[in-house]
Amino acid sequence: MTTDHGEAVAKVNATVIHVERTRIRRARDQTTQPQEHFDARERWPKLLQGPIVQGNCGSCWAIVVSAMLRDRMNICLGAQVVPKLSNTYLLGCSRNCMVYQGSWGCASACGGGFLLGAMEFCRQIGLPAASAAQSAAQDVLGLARSCIRSALGKWTCKAATTSRGGSTASVPKCPRMAPEGTMYTCDQYYRLSLQDSMFGQLNSGGGMRQLHLRPKQLRENELNIMNDLKERGPVCALVAVHDDFVKFWRRKGGPNGMVYQLGCMGPLVPTGFKEIHAVLLVGWGTGSDGTPYWIVRNSWRASMAQPDGHFRMLRGSNHLGIESSVAACWFDKPEPGTMAERIGLSHRLVSATSKMDSSPHGAAAVATVVAVITVLICLTVVITLHVGRDG
Repeated sequence: MTTDHGEAVAKVNATVIHVERTRIRRARDQTTQPQEHFDARERWPKLLQGPIVQGNCGSCWAIVVSAMLRDRMNICLGAQVVPKLSNTYLLGCSRNCMVYQGSWGCASACGGGFLLGAMEFCRQIGLPAASAAQSAAQDVLGLARSCIRSALGKWTCKAATTSRGGSTASVPKCPRMAPEGTMYTCDQYYRLSLQDSMFGQLNSGGGMRQLHLRPKQLRENELNIMNDLKERGPVCALVAVHDDFVKFWRRKGGPNGMVYQLGCMGPLVPTGFKEIHAVLLVGWGTGSDGTPYWIVRNSWRASMAQPDGHFRMLRGSNHLGIESSVAACWFDKPEPGTMAERIGLSHRLVSATSKMDSSPHGAAAVATVVAVITVLICLTVVITLHVGRDG
């Protein structure tokens, strides 16, 4: 119902998430060294969706969380049963506020958002299929606003804007009525950085306290992320974007295996920092020169240098914070009451029907079942009429 959906969304958005208190998950296998190369696209070729372009809207946070949710659920079920999920529904409805090192911030649609806040929304409310969200978008709740709390505890709210300087984007609104169909949720979410360091080597830090990790701590974080990625699928991460990354992305010439690291495109300018950007880690490898890298899925328009929407970034040193804000959703194996069980059950029923229809004797089997049901209905009607006359 309208009220139920609006109240549920408001209740979730009232949840303030403290980053330091969020669960940190340690992968089960911490002793075995991961393989030299891993690419989730090769491991699960039919289960992952491709990159989505964010355009002039600062929606990277919603795009990566919705894609991660879908990819991991399909991997958990071992089949492509979850459709493309609506990042615009998440963008329009999620307004969670975050606290880190005493600083506050809240999601603001195209003005930016938070991975953990989006995952909390997915845990409590869930995401509809993209097609279902489109049909529900006519009547809206009007939640597109950004709220910031000052050190004195005073809240200031304003209309949501885009994060692309000077440009405009259509800011999605939250539908007043719940979308029809399944709302896909996660059972839990967690961080994968064992050592808490929100910002990494060479990152501007956004005015927050710099926490430089020791080599052993860096390696522990790296291995934990790799093991979870290999076991469960792509993970969400944040990275500090500088001007030279834009040059790297748009450079001329085709893919050449270049690994991005700050300064690789020439001298840096003092004001080169642009923004914190959300991406998906889908694998790792080592370059021909021995440089370790992450395989990263981006939400920018494909370029000549990055035609498939993916790029390589330096791995193992928390470069620009790439290994310090990694998080993902958890799905329990299909058991009674879990989201995976509900989706898996419906998939098995649909698959069984499809197999019956497509088998050589499928049509005959279906016709037989229909005939039997028809006979039973007729007998029931006859008996009922007979009893009625006797009474």
